[in-house]
Parts: sequence; C-alpha cells; structure tokens
Amino acid sequence: QYQLRRQLLPKRSNTNAASYRLIQQGAHFGHRHDDAISNITQLQSNFSSSSDNNRSNSGGQKTVLILGSSGTLGSTVASHLKQNHNCLTIGADITAPDPSSSLDAFLLLSPTDTTSTLQSGIQSLHTDTTDLQLDAIICTNGGFTLDDPTNPSLTHQQMMTLNYHPVVAAAALLPRYMTTHQGLFLAMGASAALAPSAPTHTAYGASKAALHHYLHSLGVMTGLGLGGSRAIKKSSEELKRIQANEYLDSLTVLGLLPHVLDTEVNRKAMPDVDGRLWTKPMDLAREIGRWVSRPEFRPHSGSLVKALTRRVKGEDGDGCKTEFHLVR
Repeated sequence: QYQLRRQLLPKRSNTNAASYRLIQQGAHFGHRHDDAISNITQLQSNFSSSSDNNRSNSGGQKTVLILGSSGTLGSTVASHLKQNHNCLTIGADITAPDPSSSLDAFLLLSPTDTTSTLQSGIQSLHTDTTDLQLDAIICTNGGFTLDDPTNPSLTHQQMMTLNYHPVVAAAALLPRYMTTHQGLFLAMGASAALAPSAPTHTAYGASKAALHHYLHSLGVMTGLGLGGSRAIKKSSEELKRIQANEYLDSLTVLGLLPHVLDTEVNRKAMPDVDGRLWTKPMDLAREIGRWVSRPEFRPHSGSLVKALTRRVKGEDGDGCKTEFHLVR
C-alpha cells in the first residue's frame, strides 16, 4: 500500500518562496476564548459519563487524545473521529475550544509548561470511577515563524517549544495511559524538513527534523518497528524496558508529513500563492481515522509518511488527490 521512495522537494523560486512560509497546523497563538471557558467544566463532567457508557458498551469506543485540538487540523481530526469512527475525543490546547466543539473532554494547557499541565489534566480524567485508557494520541500541534536575524537562537527555542516539546510531553503519557492492544501515537512532521531549507527557515526545519528523529527512534523500538539497531533492541536494558511496558509490544508510532495545509490562516498569509495543491485537513483526518480504527492499514512503526496532493484527471474533469508515501 505504501511505496518507499526518495522524496525531493520542488525547486524554490522567488515567486513561490512564500509557499514555504506557513507550513503549520492552524495553531492558535492568541488569548483564550473567554466565552468558551465555561464549556470546559461541562466537557470534563460529560467525559466521565461517556467513559462509563463506553465500558458498558460491548463494542467499545476508542478513546483518542488530540493535542492542538483548537487548531484547524486538530478540530477537523477530532470531529472526524467522533462523527465517522465513534471515538471518545479528548482535546488539549493552549486555547479553549470553540463553543460548538463536539469534544468529550478538553484539557487547557499552559504554553510555558505543557508537560505538567498535560499530566495534571489527564490525571483529572483518570479517577476512581473513570479508568482512563487511550487508544491513540494524535499530536496536531505546531507553528511556524521566520528566523530572527538578530536573535536566531530565540527563534530556534520558540520552534522547539511549538513543534517538538509538546510531542515529547504527550509521549510521556504512554507508559501509564496507552492501551496494550494496538495503540497509535502519531505526530505531524513536515515534508519541508526532509531537505535543506532557506536560511530564514532553519529554526522551523530543525524542530521538525528533531521531531522526525524522535518518532523514528521511538517507533523502531516497539514490537511493530522495523529497522533500528539490533544491538540496541536485543540489549538487556531494552528487553527490560519492553517487558515493563506491555503497550510497546503492539504500539505503532507514525509521523505524518504534509507540505502546506489548505487553511484559512495559510490562505490569508499567502494570498498570491496558488493553493490548489495544498493538502486539505480532511484528507489527513480521513487517513488518521483509518489508522485509528483499522490497525492493519497502518505502516510499520517508526514510519514517516508524506502527504502529497497532486492533480489527477477524471471523467468529470481535472481534480486533486492526496496520496500517502513512505519516506522512511
């Protein structure tokens, strides 16, 4: 289903350089929506009853944590999983969800302390009466900013804070909360980080490249991972780690790498760029939904999967189609 191929980024020109400016997941950087804060408490109480119903349901719903759920991609993924795959959805973001959100629970995170606020938020859902178990963690968080020529190290720190650190914080939840039956851990990488970037994009590219390395390293050490060092896998320390963490035996870790997402934010930022080949968030949501619901459709653990939108010809005329290809 997935073909391993060498991926080359298109040559940059002065006219389309702006298309590399905003490869992000519709992340929110503003203040919290005060009119939505009152909904959070209700979401938390609703989750407890939904989780109780889930345990009594013989079919069993899957419970999914979506990091960056208030962004365009995150909200699209959450809505798709709930409506089309009957999942219980837990959102987490630095901004409150839209009042019309269909999330079953929401965790408000601190932009300066994602790890502890994520941990405490999850713990608040894991009570004596609610035994929280996650079937998937989907990290749709992310953002972009140009390198600051006067203080480049600051930009690198900001990009790591937005694109890398939250994923590591989410992975810290795996030992305690991830299911031992075919769990999924997925994060959004970037196809732009597969090749050298423009001098003003090094912070973004470096943060995404670090994320790719983290996902690949975490993935190959699971029971479903291919590649990696056999010496490391067979070491006594690694065997002890796998035995102590049963979830690792069937966990799939994936990176999904789009180019530019077709969002309102990106269209406003790049009004002069042809966005017909930008990837629609729903295309990614559908593929993520298949991976959540049908583990047999997932690539092997540790894979990086590029989302490529291209023109196709059909009986009704030309259109666009998003394909998914292994790059690692």
